[in-house]
Amino acid sequence: MAKNPEPPMPGGLRKLSDDALSLYASMTRGNLTWEDGTPGLQELIDAKLVLPNLFSPEPLYLLPDPHTVYKAYVEQAAAAVAAAGRTLLDLPEFFGVLPHLAEDGSGVEYMGTKHQATSAITAAMAGVTSSIWTAHPKERTPEVMSRSEPDVVRNLQSGIRMRTIYPDIRHQAHMARWAARVTQLGAEVRILNPPFFRMVIIDDTFAMIGDYRQSDNLDPDTAFAVTHPGVVAFIRAVYRTQWNRAEPWMGGHVAPVSTGQEPITTARQRIILRGFSAGKKAAVIASELGVSTRTVTTILASLYVKLGITPGDGFRLGEWWSRSEERHME
Repeated sequence: MAKNPEPPMPGGLRKLSDDALSLYASMTRGNLTWEDGTPGLQELIDAKLVLPNLFSPEPLYLLPDPHTVYKAYVEQAAAAVAAAGRTLLDLPEFFGVLPHLAEDGSGVEYMGTKHQATSAITAAMAGVTSSIWTAHPKERTPEVMSRSEPDVVRNLQSGIRMRTIYPDIRHQAHMARWAARVTQLGAEVRILNPPFFRMVIIDDTFAMIGDYRQSDNLDPDTAFAVTHPGVVAFIRAVYRTQWNRAEPWMGGHVAPVSTGQEPITTARQRIILRGFSAGKKAAVIASELGVSTRTVTTILASLYVKLGITPGDGFRLGEWWSRSEERHME
């Protein structure tokens, strides 16, 4: 019996079922004639990965270039992000005319200089109680990272949960060192290819966002400080969407291993375990590794034996992995 499609991923896409993945693989081998109702076929059509050949008398299908489909999805997502940004800037004016908001102010204040924005962030961070989320679409210099690290470390050691998103800066040695240091202390760092929004969110009470009124040229020196609870909640939702699209990164940090002691996991097992921790299905991980789903299971089989865990008991394996220092290894 065909399985139901997976629930929507962030942004509205659905993960493909095993039936759809198997059917797509068959189509790539030249088998393009399929009857309506074939398990997985409608999923592929809905995802624009398969197109009906309207000029064929038989139920024949076409396979567009997946890179072209991917590019179209990226462009669509970028347009949605830009639209969300315009909505974000329109919210203060829209709600500001309401009586209860007009009395208290809009909760959005323009920061005309970098110093003004930095001062507002510093004041908000002085009262942080639970979390700091940041997203930086631009690369940051070694000097900036060196100045910020003591504050980051202090916040982490005091129990503040920290998340940050950067563009792909894995080739930069100073960023790798910084990410290794802060993730070792409990911070979460992810990599996301632009476009994404620059923002700082402190608890659920304060946010600083970039000045996107000139969408083609983000002004690096101006910003908006937001304290209105409804708008801050909206910004947090935008951040979560960006976070879900991003890839975890630990800066290449390798956990210390005792002299003469070999790691329990192999490099490939760690890739698989990170995939499961990120919520990926076995079929998705298998596709990324270029192997079958059965091979993913086989790769983990020896690890179950080493740990004395019943094969297939993913809960206990995940529990062990969440505490293991080897999760920091490449």
